[in-house]
Amino acid sequence: MAATDFNVQYGARLARLALTPDEEKNLGAQLSNIIGYIEKLKEIDVSGIKRVLIRGTNWVGDAVMSVPAMREIRRRLPESHISLLIRPWVRDVYGAADFLDEVITYDRDRLHRGLSGRRRLVTELRSRKFDLAILFQN
Repeated sequence: MAATDFNVQYGARLARLALTPDEEKNLGAQLSNIIGYIEKLKEIDVSGIKRVLIRGTNWVGDAVMSVPAMREIRRRLPESHISLLIRPWVRDVYGAADFLDEVITYDRDRLHRGLSGRRRLVTELRSRKFDLAILFQN
């Protein structure tokens, strides 16, 4: 979906959010970044990509805004196993996400606390042998 199509399709919905000018500018920049990622994904030879790790955003609003990009990733990689790594407080955003195969919670206050906890997470992620990792920045 081109940026202009996205703006037309979702512009009316965004207008109802009653954002401040700064929030609107920030949201527009985030949407442009997401659309850019989607366009770049179209250029990748996806034939060998079987396992994908997406590092989700840390904040609920950003998480909601990343959903269209994740749906596009699923569309482009229908046979791939897609895992999402997120913080605990955004987990509910993806509760009914049919475009994900797995949600991995990164909890640095409990399970992944301290150096040993981070080492545990790294070991777990490495063992899954992801072919592609995608980072959605906040």
